[in-house]
Amino acid sequence: MALAGATSVRSVSGVALNAPRMSSLLSGGWMMPISPERRKLYPRNWKEISLRVRREAGFRCQWCDAGLGEAHPVTGSKVVLSVHHLNHLPEDCRRANLVALCQRCHLKEDMRAHVINRRVNAARREREAGEAAGQMLLL
Repeated sequence: MALAGATSVRSVSGVALNAPRMSSLLSGGWMMPISPERRKLYPRNWKEISLRVRREAGFRCQWCDAGLGEAHPVTGSKVVLSVHHLNHLPEDCRRANLVALCQRCHLKEDMRAHVINRRVNAARREREAGEAAGQMLLL
């Protein structure tokens, strides 16, 4: 399906895209963002590395085969691809450590780390709240 006013249409993983939309995809568009506090962990050329991995995967999730920009076969949401570090170390950008994943597969893979982080952060917030309350008593 071409967009109105599109002059040329190409396909990525079976999805028809007009030239501007294709350009956005192939230049790194539709990429999961990196949080500002974690950006320093990634190499300067991360966008190029990520694009290369997603391109080599045919713009499809390497675990469930969901295609970039398509409706996800399970969730129905628009598929966004990210590049996952298998060893969870963002500074390790060896090709063997990187895999293109849809948001669902990436979240499933990182679920344990997310649960642990949530518990650690909740405990930290509780401790800080207790410390702040103790400081208020001293005043």
